[in-house]
Amino acid sequence: MKLLRFFYYAAMPIMFLFGMYTGLILFYVIFFTQLLLLVVVVFIDIWTVKTFRYTQKLGQESAVKGGETTLYIKIMNEKPIPLSLMEISVDVVSVCENIKLTFSLAPFSEKEFEIPVSMPYRGNYLVGMTVMRITDIFGLMTLRFDMRKQTYYRMVRLLVYPKAESLDNIAARIWDTKLFGSFYLKQAEQGDSVSGMRSYRPGDPLKRVHWKNSAKHGELYVKQYEVAMRKEALIILDSGTKGLEGEDALFYADTMCQCAASIALYNLSRGRRIHAAAPSVAQTIAECRSDTDFDPIHKWLALLNYNHEDRLLPVLETLTEKTDDSYSLFILTRRPSEDLIRKLLSLQEIMESVTLILVDDEITQNDTLHILHVNTGDDLVLRLGNFA
Repeated sequence: MKLLRFFYYAAMPIMFLFGMYTGLILFYVIFFTQLLLLVVVVFIDIWTVKTFRYTQKLGQESAVKGGETTLYIKIMNEKPIPLSLMEISVDVVSVCENIKLTFSLAPFSEKEFEIPVSMPYRGNYLVGMTVMRITDIFGLMTLRFDMRKQTYYRMVRLLVYPKAESLDNIAARIWDTKLFGSFYLKQAEQGDSVSGMRSYRPGDPLKRVHWKNSAKHGELYVKQYEVAMRKEALIILDSGTKGLEGEDALFYADTMCQCAASIALYNLSRGRRIHAAAPSVAQTIAECRSDTDFDPIHKWLALLNYNHEDRLLPVLETLTEKTDDSYSLFILTRRPSEDLIRKLLSLQEIMESVTLILVDDEITQNDTLHILHVNTGDDLVLRLGNFA
């Protein structure tokens, strides 16, 4: 077909030159017939794209990473003109898969395709046909169209959730429910249960004065109370790609979100309140209160956008301004800065626990900071279940 196309286009200027040289009308008739045929071919191809009929849908529009769904595509030719060759590129989740559909369509016919779509990493993806190449029945011209630029065309959205591992062996000092329970008692200025006393301060109401103890010691004492406070976990993900590109960045982001989902699910199952944040969505904090309420943070992790910026430290400082010993902090990043390490060491003094989880980084070590190393493809049950 390429040879025929070469001779066809080579013959056009030859016919024109022969017509000019000889003056014979035959050569002009052949030249303008060839030219008219090209115009008709271009018109038919453009008309085909503008009136293109198709259906495409997914077997399921959301799933957990590691699963598989099916993309169903149907192409319909409702015109009396056959399409000798069509080649359509299809985008799926994996950037390594190069799917092309090559076929021809007779007049008033259709083709159906079932394409398996694997989900090797979490994220929000547009799946479906992208670029179409149409070759006319004469094989004279191939036109390329980006279907995504057509106003009528819509790709299908697929949401892939990160996989959440079930962790059973986190050490007791990270909130073992059997030992400590999901709530703890905290000193407060008001409440129902008196826990102790302190010296009177200007402005304390007289109704809180413990008169018996004040008379005994010869100075004013006021009552202090105990109130039940709920334990909380703050999970902060570094949403910068740290120089990674392509599929390496996708696997890195997936591993980080899988770690966060596993930690969140573990603490939710033990009655802890979860807060999750990331620099790329600094104004949005995902919150969950129980294991039956896991979907909001699970979806938040699936939709989390990763970029090239590194703004983890400012976000960490903002979110930990009002934290106390009821919080445990989990930081997930790659190659932490010295400023970040210093900040985490200072937070250890005021928070119940601070854990730094490094993804794809075996270099960073610190004897005074609790650090876990996780690599892409690791068994997270073993890695994350090794809190000390």
